[in-house]
Amino acid sequence: MDPWARVEQIPASVKSFDLYVYHVYGDGFYMPLQEGLRIMLAPQAGMNPEGEIWDKSLADVCKIKWPLEGSSKLPRNKMVKQRIATIEIDRKKFGNVPLCMHAVFQSHGGPWKSDWTFEAVAVEFSGGVTPRLDRSQKINPQNEPPTFN
Repeated sequence: MDPWARVEQIPASVKSFDLYVYHVYGDGFYMPLQEGLRIMLAPQAGMNPEGEIWDKSLADVCKIKWPLEGSSKLPRNKMVKQRIATIEIDRKKFGNVPLCMHAVFQSHGGPWKSDWTFEAVAVEFSGGVTPRLDRSQKINPQNEPPTFN
């Protein structure tokens, strides 16, 4: 199974966003470096009435090697929010409409991971709202825009 997640209603005014993954590296974490995280975008209007995106609407934006370099230095057995990349939106291609981002961790056959728990993806952009972890380690909505350091 290739885990995936979707972020909907990225405003039409957003030209780029920072992509984050909430996940847990266990003590026995293993994942081959040739696997990847595939990022796709689609206009929100491309969704059908059930809220699913038609596959033909999804456009590849990038593929990122996964896990990222330095993953061995992150805490084990604890939920982490890991910054993945800044994604630039080609507004000439997508237009000035709300977008949906689809992220899927892909394998290329065979056993491809062990001791890794994927929870969610999040995007942060100026003036936006992003999930955050509270003390209970559950994802809750943030009530104010994120700040960047």
